[in-house]
Amino acid sequence: MGNNLKVTDKKVEMNLAPGASVTVLGSKVKRLPYDHVKINQSTLANLSGDRDLSGGDFRVLCALLSVVEKGNDIVISQKAISEISGVDRAAVAKSLKKLVEKGLLEPMESIGRLNTYMLTPEHGYRGDNGRYYETKGRIIKKEVAQSCESYLAG
Repeated sequence: MGNNLKVTDKKVEMNLAPGASVTVLGSKVKRLPYDHVKINQSTLANLSGDRDLSGGDFRVLCALLSVVEKGNDIVISQKAISEISGVDRAAVAKSLKKLVEKGLLEPMESIGRLNTYMLTPEHGYRGDNGRYYETKGRIIKKEVAQSCESYLAG
């Protein structure tokens, strides 16, 4: 990778492939501070064409995705889902059943009045964004950031 780096006045250029490069200015490269829920693109394509799912079902799914924890665990009451999504509680129960039937959620053991589900990993997951970093407002891959950082430090 060292042959792909070009440094001039604290400007680092890294050629990634023919015709593609990333330029990093300065020596500060920082990890992006937020987490992501990643959803499989084929899952999204299948959901968008699924006539069995209503708009309320999608709002319930979005509410669940907004609280999914690392490890794909979802622990939330139907009342909270209703408040987040704007869907009434009876419809929330039906939506949860549909999402389980579609294989997006796996029911886990309840904790008191809290529903506990797992977002099935083949459809999506929540994790940190350890592969992407930001420098000077630009997002770059972790491998590029580490190469640039070590080159500037050396």
